[in-house]
Amino acid sequence: MLPTRAVLLCSAVLATAAFGQETVSPPPLPPPGESELPTPAEPRPIRSVRGVERFEYSGQPVVGFHLESSARKSLLIPGSIMFGVAWLFTGFTGISINPLAFVPVVGAFALTAQVASPTPRGGFTDTLGALGVAMFVAAGVVQVLGAGLLVLGFAMPQLWLERDLGDVHVALAPSPFGANVVGRF
Repeated sequence: MLPTRAVLLCSAVLATAAFGQETVSPPPLPPPGESELPTPAEPRPIRSVRGVERFEYSGQPVVGFHLESSARKSLLIPGSIMFGVAWLFTGFTGISINPLAFVPVVGAFALTAQVASPTPRGGFTDTLGALGVAMFVAAGVVQVLGAGLLVLGFAMPQLWLERDLGDVHVALAPSPFGANVVGRF
């Protein structure tokens, strides 16, 4: 197979001879030793946390960087607040009605069924009526949504790139005047 430069030169000569047109110069080739393939650009920096440089993740890690991940706090925090507040509301308001009140998600819907039943109960459960049904259904739905956010926060971790520090070896070496720090970077 002919080198790329020779093929381009032959095609330019043949085009000139066949059509009597001006010579077309081939595109410039990269200097020897450099690859014709483009090198990947460094990733774009994003907000750093605690002094650690972070870079945007977009597919394959670039040479000199490694991939890091953590759970998405933007989903975990609201999910845990929604789930916890609705669970505590259900537990404390319904413990006198049903012992299942403190069971997450199940307790809210068990209380809804008990408050909505047509049998006479007397006391606190009679005063709840339709408002109690709406409150416990809403609390159950909020618990399900909060649990969903918690699951998504762990299932879809946040990804970013950090620079490789390379091999750093540091040692103390004795000297006649004390100690020296010797290292290889």
